[in-house]
Amino acid sequence: NSGSRDIEFQTSSTTRMTIAGGGNVGIGVTTPTNFKLQLTGDIGPTTTAAHDLGSATYKWNNIYGTTIYQGANQVCDTSNNCGTPLWENNSN
Repeated sequence: NSGSRDIEFQTSSTTRMTIAGGGNVGIGVTTPTNFKLQLTGDIGPTTTAAHDLGSATYKWNNIYGTTIYQGANQVCDTSNNCGTPLWENNSN
């Protein structure tokens, strides 16, 4: 195969996953241009509390989100600030 063509995986004549010619992968996204892995929909583990995101050695630099939960509880800071304003704070 020459050039940089996309590879598409389809079921029922619908593209479900794309590996773009540049190497980005899209799940539910036909043109993954923004990230190495770009997806539409929810992601989750197969078993509760059995998998990690990152590690003690390899940490994520920034996490962007609206609301973060630990178990059933929304995560808040020591002043009981919860949600978006808490996560937009860049102070260390």
